[in-house]
Amino acid sequence: ETHSASSGINAEYGDNKQLEDLYKRTAWFFDKKYATSGGSYERFKEAAQKPEVLDELDMDPHTKEYLLKEIKRKLTPQAVKVRADVEVCCYAYEGIDAVKNALRAGLAFSSEEVPLKINLIAPPRTLR
Repeated sequence: ETHSASSGINAEYGDNKQLEDLYKRTAWFFDKKYATSGGSYERFKEAAQKPEVLDELDMDPHTKEYLLKEIKRKLTPQAVKVRADVEVCCYAYEGIDAVKNALRAGLAFSSEEVPLKINLIAPPRTLR
């Protein structure tokens, strides 16, 4: 993915010599600094959330802005939808009220980062 983010600038740079120079100043710089081959990937991923991570790189503002745009496009995590069908029942006297309260309590865990939705897909059944 690091290559994908860096090479997206290839059209901007034009030739391999300039692209190699970009790698030296970005991905290879981070790999050397953090002494791992995945150091650049981790820094680029962090830069998607905190752009100031790229401030230590030796590059002009235009290139830094373009690189950041590519990083955000390719390394920002994608939202995933999860769906589950759950059967809820209560055999106590409270019955349907207890089920409603339980579902409302579940909705209380919803947040902006992790929104929850609860949909009723079938009417309640009563036992006689």
